[in-house]
Amino acid sequence: IIQSGPGKGQARHNCQLLGSDFKYAQASAKKSTQSGPSTNHVMVCPECPKPPAVPTVTFVWSYSFLEHWNKAHPSITMPDSVKEEIEVGEVELARLENFKSSKIRKSSRSSAVG
Repeated sequence: IIQSGPGKGQARHNCQLLGSDFKYAQASAKKSTQSGPSTNHVMVCPECPKPPAVPTVTFVWSYSFLEHWNKAHPSITMPDSVKEEIEVGEVELARLENFKSSKIRKSSRSSAVG
């Protein structure tokens, strides 16, 4: 969960697959490509309170959104538009697996060289 407000709001990740050198861009994160397979992006939860009722807006990573929804809003049906936004398709899953495999191969080669 990411919160906006003074000194907050910068999207950060700790993905072991992508590594710390991966630069996150919200606009490009919504479309899976070979070089950027993940569509994990920050979302505003439509059911969580927003200013002025609370001091900050809560953002949730799309890959974690279902877990957030089930914990925070268990009695509310998730809108179809949100379900569509968080869906991870088969093409994306295949690209993520290929990306992971290539990172492992590169890591193995650099370990063997050193």
